Amino acid sequence: MSPEKTRLLKLLLDQRQADVALINETHLKPVDKLKMAGFYVYRDHHLSPSGIAYRGLAILVRRRIVHQLLPVPTLRASYALGVEICINQQPTRVFAFYRPPHYRLAVSDVHTLLDSPLPTIIAGDFNLKHTAWNANANTREGSRLLDDAELHNYVVLGPEAPTHYPGHRQLMPDVIDLAVLRGITATVSCDVLDDHLRSDHQPVSSDKLEQGLLAADFWGLPIGTYL
Repeated sequence: MSPEKTRLLKLLLDQRQADVALINETHLKPVDKLKMAGFYVYRDHHLSPSGIAYRGLAILVRRRIVHQLLPVPTLRASYALGVEICINQQPTRVFAFYRPPHYRLAVSDVHTLLDSPLPTIIAGDFNLKHTAWNANANTREGSRLLDDAELHNYVVLGPEAPTHYPGHRQLMPDVIDLAVLRGITATVSCDVLDDHLRSDHQPVSSDKLEQGLLAADFWGLPIGTYL
């Protein structure tokens, strides 16, 4: 990540009082640096056979927050990186998530991440559309996630404003960056922020949580302020 983008991310985290940031599509190689004053940084890299960095996840946790890194889960058609933190004195698992758009949704991946007695938040780029989370249309894969959520008692949330602005003029902005929740007792909202990071995905903030969470191609979460 460039020094300028790191500076913009730090500014956004401080402005939103976010204590945890969930970042996907980092496109970083193992040798690339991602450091930020006052934060622990956890990363998961992906390299093509030719050595090109693609996909990739990162989680930033403010140093005053008690937490632990979770084992990287083995998933069928998506990618996740997680930490365990405390929200309202309740241990809670938080995952950065990415599902490539050309992969068929494997609801078993969601089940794997939710397979815990602890409250769980999964947030990131699901590349799924449904009007239930304010997308412009319903896709088959989006409907599969919604049906599975109703069947297995978890919640799928999306912000009211678009999170993704495609580079192609014929494609409309849409909501494909989501949060999946189970066992979270607080009322959680997702808000799209101004594009400080100059990405085709808008940052999304959940400010109703005690731990401020932010996801960007990015989610951010303030801990100890809201929930």
